[in-house]
Amino acid sequence: VRDVGKNIRHAPGLEVTDDDLKVWLSDLKALFSDPTFNNDNLLAKDALDQLQQLENDELIIERSEVVVAIKDSVDYLRTLPVHSNRETLELQSRIDDLEVKENLIKYHLDNTCTYKIGPFVESGVFGLEDFYIPPNISRVILQSRQKYITSEEPLTNLEQMFSSKRIIILSADAGVGKTTFCKSLVTLWCAVQEGKTNPLAKFSRSQNVFSDIAYLAEFTYLFYIQLRGNKCDKLEDIIFSHTELVDTELTRNNKSFCDLLSNETGLVILDGLDECDIPIISPLATNRKYTVLITSRPWKLANIDMPRT
Repeated sequence: VRDVGKNIRHAPGLEVTDDDLKVWLSDLKALFSDPTFNNDNLLAKDALDQLQQLENDELIIERSEVVVAIKDSVDYLRTLPVHSNRETLELQSRIDDLEVKENLIKYHLDNTCTYKIGPFVESGVFGLEDFYIPPNISRVILQSRQKYITSEEPLTNLEQMFSSKRIIILSADAGVGKTTFCKSLVTLWCAVQEGKTNPLAKFSRSQNVFSDIAYLAEFTYLFYIQLRGNKCDKLEDIIFSHTELVDTELTRNNKSFCDLLSNETGLVILDGLDECDIPIISPLATNRKYTVLITSRPWKLANIDMPRT
């Protein structure tokens, strides 16, 4: 059990396999169920209860605990002996990835994951789970280019939205809720990264695009960028001008960050294409692994050059 504790606390990247976790939970429960420890021992009984909740994915883990775990993992990785330059680079990359994710979550919780209902509501700012109703979203399928005949397919999960294309356009009229939907994605991503499932259970049970919020774990990083007032023409310029606001280390000259963009799957949300003067959306660089979600009012799409895909 002592070894189990070490393995869990110092798992590189804060990840363990399902098989290992099953064995470790079994060992821990066996120890705390032993009469030597369990008789009249409230701590042992409490530990058993928490292990059961963890195994059933019912344990609520606070953000502060996640941050401590990430820092603990980073500190441990820094102590590992390395025997080659390659090992040094791989270790540093792991550490950088963990620190980027921690900084992103903190930035989003402070700046993105809040919702202003309106001027007539006292205090005005609420969390997503307090009032948000997910929208109905349909994918437009082009049946004929010559006659421009289309059909619509309702989306029932996030994988349908993100898995097939690298650039997704979310179009709707003003005031329908494009920005709120984007912020809900950010909020859900933070919650999934932190292991919080209970506060969002009602969304995963609903028959709409949020029926599988766990899919957001596919994205190692997520950037939400409002395009209002944007002065950049190229997508990468937009991304890098924003990431410096999140962390001054997330720059174009940071090799580790550029490697993250090229090697790890991510999501970049560009909100409000119609509120900036971008004349063209170019295809994404082939060496980048992020997906781009762009929101826009319909009229803008008729006045901008975009990739056929």
